[in-house]
Amino acid sequence: MNISGKNLRKKEKLETKKQKDMTAFLSYLKTGEPVTALVAPAAWSVLPDFPKILGVFRALGVRVFFPVLPYADITAWAYYRFLKEAEKETFISSACVGIRRNFPDTGRIGTVYSPLLCAARYLKTYRGIRGRFAFFSPCDQKRFEFTVPREHKREEALVHFNITIADLSEWLASEGIDAEAYPAVKADGIAGDGIDFTRGLTVAYFGTISAALSAVSPDLECAVAEGLAEARRFYRAESLGRPRFFEPYACVGGCANGSGVPAFLRKKTLENRMNTPSNEVKAALLERFTHFDRMLDIRDFCYDR
Repeated sequence: MNISGKNLRKKEKLETKKQKDMTAFLSYLKTGEPVTALVAPAAWSVLPDFPKILGVFRALGVRVFFPVLPYADITAWAYYRFLKEAEKETFISSACVGIRRNFPDTGRIGTVYSPLLCAARYLKTYRGIRGRFAFFSPCDQKRFEFTVPREHKREEALVHFNITIADLSEWLASEGIDAEAYPAVKADGIAGDGIDFTRGLTVAYFGTISAALSAVSPDLECAVAEGLAEARRFYRAESLGRPRFFEPYACVGGCANGSGVPAFLRKKTLENRMNTPSNEVKAALLERFTHFDRMLDIRDFCYDR
């Protein structure tokens, strides 16, 4: 397949940036400064030896690992509140940075941080974790959301290093590192203020933010799209034909099929784990949302400040 000069330069630039992320991350670990890793669910999904890979990075100096998935509860909570307050307004989930970059000016896209940024903000602001954050990531686009605007137009880097699953695999192979020689490490949940983030009640349980919101708001019109072509059809639709809450993913199969996952490891479909949740699950989710009302400032998790 022939690649145009322009596309080749773009590809080389992206590959160089990926290498810089991995190199910068490894160099920073050598400084002894505190580093926290946030871990995408796709890492466990596609890498069967991933707990031992975490063991490699624990030996290199990463002090703690947090799963991102439970913090999707904060993302879902914020959308739930906005949907209740603005009864006729449509919202577009910001969980996929590929969608944000391809469709930047349509609807209320980007109102709420992605689960990754909600995790980083919560851990930094509410749990006092200091130092730099790295993301073990299924997407080479994620670095474009790491810096967020703050008061007085200042910017803040919530996450510093985007280490894709492909980066991890390539680095282990190039260095000849046998992950099996390292003790397995589990990601750490953090319990505080009455919430244990070891597991989640939204995306971790239902598979998508839309499914979680539908469970507690049965009349809410939601839609999930996989791939830019399907997303584009939504954006071209007349406003009356759009659901109130739209959750598009740039990659078919969602994040487990992201651009930072080697092709042979990718999943094929976006899993929706539970369509008919029990009343107990719905009650627990609403109770968690009510707890967030008391414990969190919604403005800390939104771009619209």
